[in-house]
Amino acid sequence: MKHKDRRHGIPNPYEVKMTLRLILGALAIGLILVTAVNKCQADEWLAQDKAMHFGSGFLAAKVLFTTADESNEPKKNRVLAAVFIMSAAFGKEFYDAHKDNGRGKFSWKDIAAGGAGLAVATFPLPAWVSGGDSHGR
Repeated sequence: MKHKDRRHGIPNPYEVKMTLRLILGALAIGLILVTAVNKCQADEWLAQDKAMHFGSGFLAAKVLFTTADESNEPKKNRVLAAVFIMSAAFGKEFYDAHKDNGRGKFSWKDIAAGGAGLAVATFPLPAWVSGGDSHGR
C-alpha cells in the first residue's frame, strides 16, 4: 500500500486523518487527566525538577526522532513520538497528583518543561555538537 505519492509529496488522506486522531486523542486524554486532578498547587519555575523534566523530554525526543527519521514514514513516526512523550509527561503528573494518599500535586510547569525539551529537540543539533552534518542526523 502506497502511503504517499512520492512524485508530488501529497500525503495520503488516511495518514492525515490518523495523525489528527492521535493528536486529538492525546489532547482528550490530557484534558480528562487534568480535570480529574483538582490539586494543582503552585511550584517554582526554576526548580531542579523542571530541569529534569526538560532534559527527559529532550533526550526522549532526540532518541525517538532519530529512530523515526530512519523509518519509512519519518513524519508520521515523529508525530507518534511526540504524542508518546507528552502522554508520558501527563501520566507522570497524574501519578504525582495521586501519590502519598492523594496529597501529591499535578504541575503544569512540569508539563511545560517537558514540552519545551521536546520542542528544542525538534531543531537539528549544530554540526560541532553532533559530529555530523547540520541536519541533526
